[in-house]
Amino acid sequence: MRRIYFATIIFTAILFIGIGIFPVYAQQTTAETPFVIGQEGLSGCLVCHNDKKLVNFYINANIYYKSVHREQPCTGCHIDFKTTSHGTASQNWRQVAALACIRCHQHKKHYEDYSQSIHGQLSLAGQKGAFCGDCHQGIHYQKKITEDKEAQADFYADSDQVCGQCHEEFYKSYNDYYHGQAYKQKSPDAPPCWVCHGNHAIYPSKDPRSMTNPKNVSKACKKCHQGVTDPFLKYVPLIHGRQDVKNENFIYKNLSRFILKPIGGLFSDAVESAKGFIKWFLKSSE
Repeated sequence: MRRIYFATIIFTAILFIGIGIFPVYAQQTTAETPFVIGQEGLSGCLVCHNDKKLVNFYINANIYYKSVHREQPCTGCHIDFKTTSHGTASQNWRQVAALACIRCHQHKKHYEDYSQSIHGQLSLAGQKGAFCGDCHQGIHYQKKITEDKEAQADFYADSDQVCGQCHEEFYKSYNDYYHGQAYKQKSPDAPPCWVCHGNHAIYPSKDPRSMTNPKNVSKACKKCHQGVTDPFLKYVPLIHGRQDVKNENFIYKNLSRFILKPIGGLFSDAVESAKGFIKWFLKSSE
């Protein structure tokens, strides 16, 4: 009986000591074992970022694992995040990630061109420009466009986002019959912006290095058109200036002002009247 009594006392004492110590130990261990964001896959960043309910910056893991960057750890691009703690990134973490492409050797030539371009010079000087990730959208879901025909086609057709998100007015004015309208109607042989303006090595049109500089326009046209001559180049201002030319035309301007607009107004009034009649008829039929 004495043995059982002493054993009970010892066990109880150990139990109470353990209860008192464990919270302190647990507190210490959790503080010393932070979340490891460098861990790949669903045991790392995607534990949270694959859940729309937990975070604002959502990454679809199923699509991400099919992308060209699937084998890259998150910190390969998000280099300002430490691999031993979370929430330590700089305020401009998007900019840091958008420029991390240079860390891969196959992008170095692209970066050299980009750093000399108008986009690169503005961005790297801290002004409003375009970083790699701004044009190559969907980095987390990016396919290898140099080898994937479907990915090439998707990117080729995405000029409204690649360029138009910043150059909205220029993209809107890209509406001539042979280029802009054809492109926006998904014609496979109509050019997106970068075919004429350049991509990584892009400069203002006043710069003699620019593809759209008056001295170089013929070279840009020859990429698609053979036998480019001076009369041929007279069409170039229409590519972005078609509407301006139409607005300056005496016949079109007056036709639009005195005939098309009034007819459009009458048609609009007729449509509104028809809508009103239909609403009245439906209510009276109830």
